[in-house]
Amino acid sequence: MKLKNLYLIVGLSGSGKDAITNALCEHYDATKVKSYTTRAQRNEKDKENHIFATDEDYRNAVAENSIIAHTYYDGHDYWATADQVDNADFYVIDTKGADDVYYHYLGKRNVVLLYVDVNVYNRLIRMVKRAKNKADNTIEEIINRSHHDIHELTPFYMSNVEHIAIVGNNGTLEEGIRSAIEMVDNYERTLA
Repeated sequence: MKLKNLYLIVGLSGSGKDAITNALCEHYDATKVKSYTTRAQRNEKDKENHIFATDEDYRNAVAENSIIAHTYYDGHDYWATADQVDNADFYVIDTKGADDVYYHYLGKRNVVLLYVDVNVYNRLIRMVKRAKNKADNTIEEIINRSHHDIHELTPFYMSNVEHIAIVGNNGTLEEGIRSAIEMVDNYERTLA
């Protein structure tokens, strides 16, 4: 943990959440939450974002009451523990999980939500490019993610969010990263 605040990175599929978060971690020499998931590992790069667990691991975490954020997506559980969140600076998370963090986080830092905003055209172009580069990311998966994202929007606007910033990512990735760095710098200066 290097930063004063905890930053939740939220956005729709294809918005650039992971790329921006990885750049923020590098810029600040900071850490991000690697959430647990019961889904299968897709490729080696997956290990950068997730810890692969079993259904039994999930049930044990529930029994231990250690889960601070949870999402069920496409038949799989995704979760993080309070310990993970306390020791990280950034957390790429969906809106349901962000709501969980707001309601359950008892740490001493302020929680800031950075919403990565991108228009539908740019999102679809990015997801199709990703699909061409990965055997596991099919057009069917793009449609499923887009359908899931429709349901993502409602909780975001109803979240009990005190500190929020919109990071526009419709230009180049570098512009989106610069925008996110400016937001984080501002919150690090202004929030104690």
